[in-house]
This record gives sequence, structure tokens and C-alpha cells, in this order.
Amino acid sequence: MNEKYQADVIIQSEWIEKNDIKSYDPTLHWNPQLFIENQLSVTKETITYSVSNKAGFNWITETRQVKGK
Repeated sequence: MNEKYQADVIIQSEWIEKNDIKSYDPTLHWNPQLFIENQLSVTKETITYSVSNKAGFNWITETRQVKGK
């Protein structure tokens, strides 16, 4: 069976950054490198990062919006 679907997916992940940072750069700081394994094509992918301080820890939030097949 050969089935194909179009999808608009939002993946949001959070993790703690031990160093004190004001802005996040995925090339300098640790990144989970999440991806969708069985995608055929991507028509649009948007990745945004935000840094927040919760309970004395720096939390990084990655929001990844992917449209594709």
C-alpha cells in the first residue's frame, strides 16, 4: 500500500541550559536536532527559539513548524 499525506505539524521541545544566556544560538549551544524521519518533501519549515527563566534555570523552547508530505 502506498499512502501519502500532506501535513502541517508543530513540534515544541524544552530543555534546560545550565549556562546563563540572554539569546540562544543553535550553532553555539546544545540542540536536540529533532526532525521528522519519513518526510518525502518539505514545502515550509520555520524554527524559532525563546529563552525564559523558570525557578532559577534558563529554559530553551524550540518551536518547529513543518509543512510537507
